[in-house]
Amino acid sequence: MKKLFLTALVAALVTATANAQSDLPSGLSKGSFVAKGKTTGFGLSILTGNGSSQTEFNLGAEGAYFVIDRLAITAEAGIETEKVETGDDDAPRMFNMGAGARYYLSPQGWFAGAGFLIKDVIGDYRSLTFKIEGGYTYYIRDNIFIEPGVQFSKNFYDEYIARMTKIDFTVGIGFKF
Repeated sequence: MKKLFLTALVAALVTATANAQSDLPSGLSKGSFVAKGKTTGFGLSILTGNGSSQTEFNLGAEGAYFVIDRLAITAEAGIETEKVETGDDDAPRMFNMGAGARYYLSPQGWFAGAGFLIKDVIGDYRSLTFKIEGGYTYYIRDNIFIEPGVQFSKNFYDEYIARMTKIDFTVGIGFKF
């Protein structure tokens, strides 16, 4: 009786897994491409060097290519302006570019990712930033989606940004091809 029950359970799991794979949207399958625009304008930042905080606004674009089902390699670029709240009125402008990977836990649902950014403050310096992110993908139509998310980043530049740690809330609108 136990063997019959275990055999039935394994058969049910294999069938459910096969059905879940067939329900995978074409945009998350191997060889597909996703493009999106995103903004990060609601950040909480702590400058560990001097204890001050900052406000920022970021606009960017991101592309993703799925190397296997649900796993994408990403590339991104954007511009950012920020103001450090220490009495300095000059808001540095930065150009960001980076790469990473993202895994979609469900076709319409949660995702997690990690990557690196190179931040180039126009006319001043460059820095390296590591980021991890998570969020939710909601499809409005078959090929249009909205992705709200949270991003944690750690900057490794020792002077102006002073080993900055940030938590940002992001919103993206994307298209799958």
